[in-house]
Amino acid sequence: ALAAGGRAQVAAALGVRLPTALQVLQGRRTAAMARITSVAAFGPAAPVYDWQSAHCASGRLLAPCHPSPCQQLPYRRDVPDAPAMAWRDPVSNLTFMAPGDSRGTWPSVGPNLDSVKHDCSLMIFNYSGPSGFLQPAADFSNHEWLYAPYVLPPTSESGNSTLFMLVHNEFHGWEHSPVLCNATSMVDGRCWYNSVSLSVSHDGGRTIRHAAPPPHHLVAASSEVYAPNHGPYGVFSPSQIVKHPRDGHLYSFPRCRSKDGATDGVCLMRTTEAALPDPSSWRFWQGGGAEAFTGTFADPYIQRGLTEPAVLRFGNESSSPSQPVPRYLPKLDLFLLAGYCDMPGAPARAHFGVSYAPEPWGPWSRMQPITAVSVDPTKDEPFIRGLYPSLLDPNSASYNYDTIEGDEAYLYWVQGRNKEVVHAPDMARDLWRQKVKFTFGAGKSAEESSLHAGSQPHPARASLAGWLGSFGR
Repeated sequence: ALAAGGRAQVAAALGVRLPTALQVLQGRRTAAMARITSVAAFGPAAPVYDWQSAHCASGRLLAPCHPSPCQQLPYRRDVPDAPAMAWRDPVSNLTFMAPGDSRGTWPSVGPNLDSVKHDCSLMIFNYSGPSGFLQPAADFSNHEWLYAPYVLPPTSESGNSTLFMLVHNEFHGWEHSPVLCNATSMVDGRCWYNSVSLSVSHDGGRTIRHAAPPPHHLVAASSEVYAPNHGPYGVFSPSQIVKHPRDGHLYSFPRCRSKDGATDGVCLMRTTEAALPDPSSWRFWQGGGAEAFTGTFADPYIQRGLTEPAVLRFGNESSSPSQPVPRYLPKLDLFLLAGYCDMPGAPARAHFGVSYAPEPWGPWSRMQPITAVSVDPTKDEPFIRGLYPSLLDPNSASYNYDTIEGDEAYLYWVQGRNKEVVHAPDMARDLWRQKVKFTFGAGKSAEESSLHAGSQPHPARASLAGWLGSFGR
């Protein structure tokens, strides 16, 4: 009952009115005519995390991993290196925000999204131990980033909430040079092998651990094993999770890139709340409608050659977004993806954009820019692009902030800093936010805005360089 009433409980606490069943049905009838005509930032940008004043670990220059001591003493670094994500613990009623790094994740915590403060006493996640990132590729437990939270409330009055987290995992062959790579650093993404795994917290997010011993925590991976000296492939950057209000499934939008390059773009996978504790429960979309979630991920070191996921199509064949973050808009009964994308005709420096659709599988509108964003607010020289856009609504009625309730939200982004300016021994990044306003209108629906009535697999349209750029690499 607590799980079923979670959204209603949060809404009541926040004073947010949820739509009635009739309003939802009315929304379904009008969604075909509803569209997002523009998204524009307004007002001043404000720092959420300032590296220079708030970092918990500074990092150091990366030493060669062979020989020691790099194997035994990997360094700690406190930089946001993923889209901003947040969750609310229904037991403590605290909000956590944690766009962390693979070398340590310290959250910002507070009573609500508007008042979180960085907490250096609470390192909630670290990749798997003192030499974890040098584990073999077959363990799928190397450099790990928290990416996608999902909270299940307690099942009893005295229990704790459970936080599940999809994790982006990178195996770097160059750290095993010369045996597994002919380079000692990343060159154009070579020797990069990626997967998605599952971690869990039983205390609301204060400590996060693998959901099962590696490799049994594996959620999604390439159908092929790691191959030395090859370009990047695998399943990357699982998006934050959005819950469908009608079918009840949980959806995530990772980047899927096959070894042969035939598949490259945003793909789609789903599971249910009941099955969420099982890492193998996610099913990927194979092109079509709601019935098309029949693809099964497998450990390629055990079973190879399975079907690759389909890739989502975006209207007018616009480039698919990198690092997409999904949200649901109850007001219009639309799904939205915010991401990093080069959009022809967009204003200078406008590389954050959105697309919308009536269903998670589409049809998706073309990517359109979020305008007037105060990118590079610190005016470091040379100009440094913003990274990892994410939309968060403090009034969301969800424990996972996966909804935008009205026509305003905050755009969060990671802002790179010139490390010489802030005297950082390694990477330095801030987290900023700025209010945005949505303009809704009638006219062509998402389906009509697309060149194709359906959503089917299609070849990649974004360049490798542009995709790598979304990681700041």
